[in-house]
Amino acid sequence: MIIITSVLLSLIVYWKIKNQYIMRLTKKHQYRLYDLRDQLRELAIDEKIDKQSWQFKYLDGSISKTVHELQYINIFATLFLVKRYNKDTNFGVYKLFIGKSMSDNAYTQFIYDEYGEIIFNYVISKHFILLGIVLCLAMAIRQVENIKEKLKKSIGYFRIIPETSKVYDIDEKAIAYNYNHAKTFH
Repeated sequence: MIIITSVLLSLIVYWKIKNQYIMRLTKKHQYRLYDLRDQLRELAIDEKIDKQSWQFKYLDGSISKTVHELQYINIFATLFLVKRYNKDTNFGVYKLFIGKSMSDNAYTQFIYDEYGEIIFNYVISKHFILLGIVLCLAMAIRQVENIKEKLKKSIGYFRIIPETSKVYDIDEKAIAYNYNHAKTFH
């Protein structure tokens, strides 16, 4: 009976500590996203980014949306989203369009890259034990870089999917034009 009680108390303490850790981690990354959004707005004030452009509106809206949805982003959501959007042809068009359009301006590219890094670091930090186990197993079969790239790629979905992004609010004619223009460069 004492052993069962000890195990249960240990699990409760672990659960409380884990929840506190995740709450602090979420707040920390939300503040990083707020800071990034403030940087974006400062760039618009300094006229380095046009505040009327869809790129500004996309980044500003998507970062704000991600702040509110951040607590729900985890490794399991990432795997689910990869499965859900991997075969969606519109997703591929949006991904190519966003990537090409952000690279047209060094400032939007910087903000876009930082936005992805914050989400990536959040997921890695949130699941460091699970990912540590997976990476140890992967090292045994020598596929660490492949797993890291796939994870980074799949976490990049959060910058485009409708749950955390404003990309689907962009005018479809602009996307079609820029997509066709971007295809000529690839």
